Amino acid sequence: RIQSRCIATATHHSSSDMSFDSEIYRPNHGTDPSAAATAVVSPSTKKQHLLPPGRITKIYSNQYILTTKGSTPVRILALLSGVGLFASSAFVVHNWIVHEFSLVELLVVVISIVGGLFSFILESDLSCSSGVKENILHNMPSLRYVKGRGAYIYLTCGLFQYFVVPSIAHINIGLFANLVGCYMVHNARVAERQLAHLKQSISDEKAIISAFQKNDANGDGILEQFEFEGLMHTLGVELDADELDIAFEGIDANGDKKIVFDEFRVWWRESTAEFGEAVAAIESAEMV
Repeated sequence: RIQSRCIATATHHSSSDMSFDSEIYRPNHGTDPSAAATAVVSPSTKKQHLLPPGRITKIYSNQYILTTKGSTPVRILALLSGVGLFASSAFVVHNWIVHEFSLVELLVVVISIVGGLFSFILESDLSCSSGVKENILHNMPSLRYVKGRGAYIYLTCGLFQYFVVPSIAHINIGLFANLVGCYMVHNARVAERQLAHLKQSISDEKAIISAFQKNDANGDGILEQFEFEGLMHTLGVELDADELDIAFEGIDANGDKKIVFDEFRVWWRESTAEFGEAVAAIESAEMV
């Protein structure tokens, strides 16, 4: 019985003969370096369980777009905010007919018109404004990113609405612009963190080990399927249920519904082999 238990433990807790810093990640139990080698499946079978070619790159591209161009809902809200800024300037000019002219309100009008124009040009994909858009982004690189536009256009222009003679319309326009700006900044920061995690996990071995440790709740060096989902999320990769099942089955060579670090590391490297060059192409394309 003792011998059977030892054999089972060695099979479940095996690690491959690939070298990595054992001082960085050492589970709470002993491992048999030769055990993982016996669980290696044929190359053709492993290929079937890798993520589809370009899947990781597509995830990175989608997140990168969220930090630069922004999602469709974000851009719609931003355009609505720009319309509100145009309306704000029209209200102020109309008020000058009835009330006394004010230099402060003139400043608000100018800022609102500029903010509305920037919103229309930067958030839309109209070919008629593409040249002006590139000039703006060239001279103000921070506006190339959702976070920059949220802070410098919508938050700033929204705050200036409160300097107009107390008006429910201007307060509402200002609040809406501020909320849109905060929403854009928040979404961009979330996407930036996911991008950073993904890039680091592919370029830094210690990042992979740290992510594995974080999701290894009991520290035994083994992840079950529900922990594997958390691991992928930690690495910045969102997969659907089918992709998670296929990936886990590919890593779990002996079919015991458990994976060890070295099994995961080999699979991860093979699934992200094309990532480096693809990322450079994505980022250079967005900068054009």
